[in-house]
Amino acid sequence: LSRGVDGSVEQEYTTNGGKIPVRWTAPEAITHRKFTAASDVWSFGVVMWEVCSFGERPYWDWTNQKVISEITLGYRLPSPMDTPISLHNLMLQCWHIDRHKRPTFAQILEILEEYVRQPALVYGDGICLGNPTTANVGFSTFGTIPRSVDPTVSATQLPLDEFLKLIGLGHCSMKLNMAGVSRVSDLVRLGHIDLLSYGLIAEEIQMIRNALKRPGQVTTLQHARSRPEHQRLPGYHSSPQARPAVLTSSRLATMPRVLSSIQASNKDSFFV
Repeated sequence: LSRGVDGSVEQEYTTNGGKIPVRWTAPEAITHRKFTAASDVWSFGVVMWEVCSFGERPYWDWTNQKVISEITLGYRLPSPMDTPISLHNLMLQCWHIDRHKRPTFAQILEILEEYVRQPALVYGDGICLGNPTTANVGFSTFGTIPRSVDPTVSATQLPLDEFLKLIGLGHCSMKLNMAGVSRVSDLVRLGHIDLLSYGLIAEEIQMIRNALKRPGQVTTLQHARSRPEHQRLPGYHSSPQARPAVLTSSRLATMPRVLSSIQASNKDSFFV
């Protein structure tokens, strides 16, 4: 865990060699050997996964090199058996590739305390920080969408540009248009490799898949977007570059690639 220095804005420290527990360490901490509270949040997410899986080894028998490679490609640990979606969504937020977009420990504590006070919330998709009563009618601070949404509007009925903007991927419109993709229905037929070849990254592809698979979520997005700014819930942003409504699925972010050429020790840490 990070050892913050008093007076430091980032509260980070840098290691000078030694072993790093790869399976529990944030990507930026492995690359730059800089540990912060945000990298600790990543580690906390892995510990949550261990608890919910009753002590299963993170990333199973993968080598350290494969763990690093798959995380970089967008893979995230799947939800352990019988784990509520809300808890796995929290884990996924802890594993956001951008450390500045991970929840703080104060926010995590607030969420978990609310689950203790209202256990029924655990079985939803998430809660809204600062206003738990809106948990089932709007967006959570971390962008999860509740189950009780209107399933009448299909995402495929929207123009492609509008669909991408609603899920926070407006910047992908040009890449898809250049590849000849002009309708949302085209996205349904395209495979993972196709979208990668068009210049999208694994996380963006999974966000599209999530939006297409969740009935009615586009309706909720449209309703939230049509509200006056002062009436919007804390987790909503109208900018196309804002945080997407759905970050990743409650299962796998991507399917891992086979890296048969890698030969290394299966130990949980290595020297850097």
